Amino acid sequence: MQHLYHFAKSFLGLACLVLILGTGAAFAQTRTADGIGLFGDGSDLDVTITKSTFLPRDMYYNNLTIESGQTLHPNGFRVFVSGTLTLNKGARISRDGNDAPGAALSAGTLGGSGAGGNWLQYSTQPVANSLGGSGGGVDRGYGGVASPPDASAGGGGVFRSALQALSGRSLDGALVNGGAGGIYGGSGGGVVVVAARAVVVNGDATISANGGQSVGGCGGGGGVVVVITTTAQPAGLKLSASGGDGSADFPDSKGADGFTAWLN
Repeated sequence: MQHLYHFAKSFLGLACLVLILGTGAAFAQTRTADGIGLFGDGSDLDVTITKSTFLPRDMYYNNLTIESGQTLHPNGFRVFVSGTLTLNKGARISRDGNDAPGAALSAGTLGGSGAGGNWLQYSTQPVANSLGGSGGGVDRGYGGVASPPDASAGGGGVFRSALQALSGRSLDGALVNGGAGGIYGGSGGGVVVVAARAVVVNGDATISANGGQSVGGCGGGGGVVVVITTTAQPAGLKLSASGGDGSADFPDSKGADGFTAWLN
Protein backbone atom coordinates (compact mmCIF):
# COMPACT_ATOMS: atom_id res chain seq x y z
CA MET A 1 0.00 0.00 0.00
CA GLN A 2 1.60 3.21 -1.21
CA HIS A 3 0.26 5.82 1.10
CA LEU A 4 -1.62 6.01 4.42
CA TYR A 5 -3.66 9.03 5.35
CA HIS A 6 -4.64 10.36 8.72
CA PHE A 7 -7.88 8.72 9.77
CA ALA A 8 -10.90 10.81 10.67
CA LYS A 9 -12.02 8.09 13.10
CA SER A 10 -9.57 6.20 15.29
CA PHE A 11 -11.23 2.83 14.69
CA LEU A 12 -9.89 2.69 11.14
CA GLY A 13 -6.30 2.63 12.32
CA LEU A 14 -6.03 -1.13 12.85
CA ALA A 15 -8.28 -2.24 10.02
CA CYS A 16 -5.70 -2.10 7.23
CA LEU A 17 -4.41 -5.67 7.51
CA VAL A 18 -7.86 -7.11 7.00
CA LEU A 19 -8.77 -4.58 4.32
CA ILE A 20 -5.78 -5.65 2.25
CA LEU A 21 -7.34 -9.12 2.05
CA GLY A 22 -10.35 -7.58 0.32
CA THR A 23 -12.83 -10.40 1.03
CA GLY A 24 -16.38 -10.17 2.32
CA ALA A 25 -15.61 -12.61 5.13
CA ALA A 26 -12.68 -10.50 6.24
CA PHE A 27 -14.83 -7.37 6.20
CA ALA A 28 -17.47 -9.06 8.33
CA GLN A 29 -14.94 -10.09 10.98
CA THR A 30 -13.00 -6.84 11.13
CA ARG A 31 -12.71 -5.51 14.67
CA THR A 32 -10.34 -2.93 16.07
CA ALA A 33 -8.86 -2.42 19.49
CA ASP A 34 -11.91 -0.51 20.69
CA GLY A 35 -14.30 -3.19 19.39
CA ILE A 36 -15.90 -1.07 16.66
CA GLY A 37 -16.38 -2.78 13.31
CA LEU A 38 -15.47 -1.69 9.82
CA PHE A 39 -19.11 -0.81 9.15
CA GLY A 40 -19.44 1.45 12.16
CA ASP A 41 -20.94 0.98 15.60
CA GLY A 42 -24.59 1.67 14.74
CA SER A 43 -24.67 4.58 17.18
CA ASP A 44 -27.11 6.53 15.00
CA LEU A 45 -29.59 3.63 15.36
CA ASP A 46 -32.14 2.45 12.78
CA VAL A 47 -33.23 5.19 10.38
CA THR A 48 -35.77 5.32 7.57
CA ILE A 49 -35.40 8.11 5.01
CA THR A 50 -38.88 9.33 4.02
CA LYS A 51 -37.93 12.66 2.43
CA SER A 52 -34.95 14.29 0.75
CA THR A 53 -32.24 14.34 3.43
CA PHE A 54 -28.84 16.07 3.59
CA LEU A 55 -26.28 14.70 6.03
CA PRO A 56 -24.53 17.09 8.46
CA ARG A 57 -21.67 14.68 9.32
CA ASP A 58 -20.45 11.11 8.90
CA MET A 59 -23.32 8.81 9.94
CA TYR A 60 -23.11 5.45 11.72
CA TYR A 61 -26.45 3.73 11.20
CA ASN A 62 -27.50 0.37 12.59
CA ASN A 63 -29.91 -0.29 9.72
CA LEU A 64 -30.72 2.28 7.04
CA THR A 65 -33.77 2.20 4.76
CA ILE A 66 -34.37 4.69 1.97
CA GLU A 67 -38.00 4.69 0.92
CA SER A 68 -39.24 4.59 -2.67
CA GLY A 69 -38.45 7.72 -4.64
CA GLN A 70 -36.47 9.38 -1.84
CA THR A 71 -32.89 10.65 -1.94
CA LEU A 72 -30.18 10.66 0.69
CA HIS A 73 -27.59 13.36 -0.04
CA PRO A 74 -24.32 12.44 1.73
CA ASN A 75 -23.27 16.07 1.34
CA GLY A 76 -19.61 15.04 1.24
CA PHE A 77 -19.77 12.78 4.31
CA ARG A 78 -19.45 9.01 4.65
CA VAL A 79 -22.29 6.57 5.29
CA PHE A 80 -21.65 3.57 7.58
CA VAL A 81 -24.28 0.86 8.14
CA SER A 82 -23.44 -1.87 10.65
CA GLY A 83 -26.46 -3.93 9.57
CA THR A 84 -28.41 -3.67 6.31
CA LEU A 85 -28.78 -0.83 3.83
CA THR A 86 -32.16 -1.21 2.10
CA LEU A 87 -32.92 0.78 -1.04
CA ASN A 88 -36.54 0.61 -2.15
CA LYS A 89 -37.74 1.28 -5.70
CA GLY A 90 -36.42 4.56 -7.07
CA ALA A 91 -34.34 5.32 -3.97
CA ARG A 92 -31.09 7.23 -4.44
CA ILE A 93 -27.91 8.07 -2.62
CA SER A 94 -26.68 11.03 -4.60
CA ARG A 95 -23.85 13.52 -4.60
CA ASP A 96 -24.47 14.80 -8.12
CA GLY A 97 -23.01 18.11 -9.23
CA ASN A 98 -25.37 21.02 -9.66
CA ASP A 99 -26.15 22.39 -13.06
CA ALA A 100 -24.46 25.71 -13.84
CA PRO A 101 -22.92 27.61 -12.20
CA GLY A 102 -20.03 25.57 -10.91
CA ALA A 103 -19.04 26.00 -7.28
CA ALA A 104 -16.34 24.88 -4.87
CA LEU A 105 -17.21 22.23 -2.28
CA SER A 106 -17.00 22.81 1.44
CA ALA A 107 -13.82 22.07 3.38
CA GLY A 108 -14.08 19.05 5.66
CA THR A 109 -16.00 16.96 3.14
CA LEU A 110 -14.74 14.31 0.74
CA GLY A 111 -14.22 16.72 -2.15
CA GLY A 112 -15.32 16.35 -5.74
CA SER A 113 -14.42 16.41 -9.39
CA GLY A 114 -13.53 19.47 -11.44
CA ALA A 115 -16.31 21.75 -12.62
CA GLY A 116 -16.90 22.73 -16.23
CA GLY A 117 -15.35 25.87 -17.70
CA ASN A 118 -17.13 29.06 -18.69
CA TRP A 119 -17.75 29.43 -22.41
CA LEU A 120 -16.59 33.05 -22.12
CA GLN A 121 -13.22 31.84 -20.89
CA TYR A 122 -10.70 29.73 -22.72
CA SER A 123 -8.06 27.34 -21.39
CA THR A 124 -6.69 29.99 -19.05
CA GLN A 125 -9.77 29.79 -16.83
CA PRO A 126 -8.43 28.37 -13.54
CA VAL A 127 -10.03 25.51 -11.67
CA ALA A 128 -9.32 25.13 -7.96
CA ASN A 129 -7.93 21.96 -6.36
CA SER A 130 -10.06 19.14 -7.62
CA LEU A 131 -10.46 15.48 -6.88
CA GLY A 132 -10.53 13.61 -10.17
CA GLY A 133 -10.39 16.83 -12.20
CA SER A 134 -8.58 17.04 -15.52
CA GLY A 135 -6.67 19.74 -17.36
CA GLY A 136 -8.28 22.31 -19.59
CA GLY A 137 -8.88 22.07 -23.31
CA VAL A 138 -7.86 24.48 -26.00
CA ASP A 139 -11.31 25.58 -27.09
CA ARG A 140 -14.16 27.32 -25.38
CA GLY A 141 -16.62 25.20 -23.52
CA TYR A 142 -13.91 22.98 -22.11
CA GLY A 143 -12.67 22.90 -18.54
CA GLY A 144 -9.99 25.34 -17.49
CA VAL A 145 -6.48 24.53 -16.34
CA ALA A 146 -6.67 22.40 -13.20
CA SER A 147 -4.37 22.57 -10.19
CA PRO A 148 -4.99 19.14 -8.65
CA PRO A 149 -3.26 17.74 -5.57
CA ASP A 150 -0.17 15.59 -6.05
CA ALA A 151 -0.75 12.20 -7.65
CA SER A 152 -0.29 10.51 -4.28
CA ALA A 153 -3.07 12.58 -2.75
CA GLY A 154 -5.62 13.38 -5.45
CA GLY A 155 -7.61 11.87 -8.26
CA GLY A 156 -10.01 8.95 -8.38
CA GLY A 157 -7.19 6.52 -7.59
CA VAL A 158 -7.35 7.68 -3.99
CA PHE A 159 -10.49 5.57 -3.65
CA ARG A 160 -9.37 2.36 -5.34
CA SER A 161 -8.85 0.47 -2.09
CA ALA A 162 -11.19 0.12 0.86
CA LEU A 163 -8.67 1.65 3.24
CA GLN A 164 -8.16 4.72 1.11
CA ALA A 165 -11.88 5.13 0.50
CA LEU A 166 -12.62 5.05 4.21
CA SER A 167 -9.84 7.43 5.21
CA GLY A 168 -10.90 9.86 2.52
CA ARG A 169 -9.45 12.97 4.10
CA SER A 170 -6.04 14.25 5.09
CA LEU A 171 -5.36 16.84 7.75
CA ASP A 172 -3.45 19.08 5.35
CA GLY A 173 -6.62 19.59 3.33
CA ALA A 174 -5.23 18.13 0.11
CA LEU A 175 -8.28 15.94 -0.37
CA VAL A 176 -11.07 18.22 0.75
CA ASN A 177 -11.21 20.87 -1.95
CA GLY A 178 -13.71 20.59 -4.77
CA GLY A 179 -13.35 22.24 -8.16
CA ALA A 180 -14.68 25.74 -8.92
CA GLY A 181 -15.61 26.47 -12.51
CA GLY A 182 -16.79 29.17 -14.89
CA ILE A 183 -20.15 30.79 -14.29
CA TYR A 184 -21.80 28.71 -17.03
CA GLY A 185 -19.99 25.43 -16.39
CA GLY A 186 -21.67 22.56 -14.57
CA SER A 187 -20.45 21.57 -11.11
CA GLY A 188 -18.32 18.46 -10.75
CA GLY A 189 -19.76 15.34 -9.17
CA GLY A 190 -18.87 14.77 -5.55
CA VAL A 191 -17.71 11.70 -3.64
CA VAL A 192 -19.98 9.01 -2.21
CA VAL A 193 -18.48 6.45 0.18
CA VAL A 194 -20.86 3.85 1.63
CA ALA A 195 -19.68 1.08 3.98
CA ALA A 196 -22.61 -1.27 4.67
CA ARG A 197 -22.44 -4.84 5.91
CA ALA A 198 -25.29 -5.87 3.60
CA VAL A 199 -27.07 -4.09 0.74
CA VAL A 200 -30.62 -4.99 -0.34
CA VAL A 201 -32.48 -3.43 -3.28
CA ASN A 202 -36.22 -3.74 -3.87
CA GLY A 203 -36.67 -2.80 -7.52
CA ASP A 204 -34.24 -0.34 -9.10
CA ALA A 205 -32.07 2.11 -7.16
CA THR A 206 -29.07 4.35 -7.80
CA ILE A 207 -25.95 5.54 -6.02
CA SER A 208 -24.50 8.41 -8.01
CA ALA A 209 -21.95 11.22 -8.22
CA ASN A 210 -22.68 12.58 -11.68
CA GLY A 211 -21.35 15.85 -13.04
CA GLY A 212 -23.77 18.73 -13.48
CA GLN A 213 -25.09 19.86 -16.84
CA SER A 214 -23.93 23.13 -18.35
CA VAL A 215 -26.09 25.93 -19.74
CA GLY A 216 -23.32 27.57 -21.75
CA GLY A 217 -20.10 25.63 -21.45
CA CYS A 218 -18.64 22.31 -20.41
CA GLY A 219 -20.38 19.76 -18.22
CA GLY A 220 -18.92 18.99 -14.82
CA GLY A 221 -16.68 15.95 -14.41
CA GLY A 222 -18.05 12.77 -12.88
CA GLY A 223 -17.17 12.14 -9.25
CA VAL A 224 -16.44 9.00 -7.24
CA VAL A 225 -18.76 6.27 -5.92
CA VAL A 226 -17.34 3.54 -3.67
CA VAL A 227 -19.43 0.91 -1.88
CA ILE A 228 -17.74 -1.38 0.66
CA THR A 229 -19.81 -4.38 1.71
CA THR A 230 -19.89 -8.15 2.25
CA THR A 231 -22.55 -8.78 -0.40
CA ALA A 232 -22.59 -8.89 -4.18
CA GLN A 233 -23.95 -5.89 -6.06
CA PRO A 234 -27.73 -6.31 -6.46
CA ALA A 235 -28.94 -6.56 -10.04
CA GLY A 236 -31.19 -3.53 -9.68
CA LEU A 237 -28.57 -1.19 -8.22
CA LYS A 238 -26.78 1.21 -10.55
CA LEU A 239 -23.54 2.96 -9.62
CA SER A 240 -22.99 6.09 -11.69
CA ALA A 241 -20.29 8.77 -11.92
CA SER A 242 -20.97 10.11 -15.40
CA GLY A 243 -19.72 13.43 -16.67
CA GLY A 244 -22.36 16.11 -17.14
CA ASP A 245 -23.58 17.09 -20.58
CA GLY A 246 -22.28 20.25 -22.20
CA SER A 247 -24.61 22.95 -23.44
CA ALA A 248 -26.46 22.70 -26.75
CA ASP A 249 -23.97 25.15 -28.25
CA PHE A 250 -21.08 22.85 -27.35
CA PRO A 251 -22.39 19.27 -27.71
CA ASP A 252 -18.89 17.77 -27.58
CA SER A 253 -18.06 19.36 -24.22
CA LYS A 254 -19.36 16.59 -21.96
CA GLY A 255 -17.49 16.29 -18.67
CA ALA A 256 -15.16 13.34 -18.18
CA ASP A 257 -16.61 10.28 -16.46
CA GLY A 258 -15.53 9.56 -12.90
CA PHE A 259 -14.86 6.37 -10.96
CA THR A 260 -17.11 3.73 -9.37
CA ALA A 261 -16.18 0.64 -7.35
CA TRP A 262 -18.01 -2.15 -5.53
CA LEU A 263 -15.57 -3.60 -2.98
CA ASN A 264 -16.58 -6.86 -1.29
